Amino acid sequence: MKTIVTLLTFLASIFWAQAQGEIYFRTTVPPTRISTNSMPGGLATGVTVPGALYYYALFYSTTATTVGGTSGPIVGVASGGGSYAFDDPNWTYVALGTNFSFGRLLSTVQNTDGSTTVTGVPAGSAANFVVVGWSASMGANLPAVKNYYDQVYYDQNDWIGQSAVSGLITLGDGTNSLPANLFGLVSPQIRGFTLGEAPQFLPESGTMVLAAVGVAAGTFFFRRRSPV
Repeated sequence: MKTIVTLLTFLASIFWAQAQGEIYFRTTVPPTRISTNSMPGGLATGVTVPGALYYYALFYSTTATTVGGTSGPIVGVASGGGSYAFDDPNWTYVALGTNFSFGRLLSTVQNTDGSTTVTGVPAGSAANFVVVGWSASMGANLPAVKNYYDQVYYDQNDWIGQSAVSGLITLGDGTNSLPANLFGLVSPQIRGFTLGEAPQFLPESGTMVLAAVGVAAGTFFFRRRSPV
């Protein structure tokens, strides 16, 4: 009997180790809510309006502790170092979330217990996480917002931001251990973060040079044809 119990325990441990890890990709208490501000890099002005459309992409890495060289949050356009996780190959996309009618972030892909499966990270293993958030005007999915952001063109009412990178979070499986909470007030969890308003237009340097040359050429031509 003892041998059978030992064997079953061993087999269960193997199964648990191979099961995919799970995490709660959601915000709960107010200090973990997502805010927007009124100017790039400015202070938070309040949590996202209930019912408004925002999207959030969850990423993980078992090796990287920074995104583009920084572990801190990004508000608005990434500048002065750092980048967004969708432009960093060291980070793997997990799932999309959105703010429901009561203004909280919830994953759009959930298990029956409300958790989200982190494919590629076994239960009992740990990973670092980061969340990118943006307004629906920039796109309703990750490829759309990545393409929109990489075009270096923004509308006045676009908001985007990224959380700080979490510490290592050990994932559960929902059976032998509870799924981990991504957001929270205790390290290594992620606290709330701020989405910054993007500028209306950021022309590329080459475009600016061509525009300047065009203006100068036009002015010179006009002066040459004007009567003395």
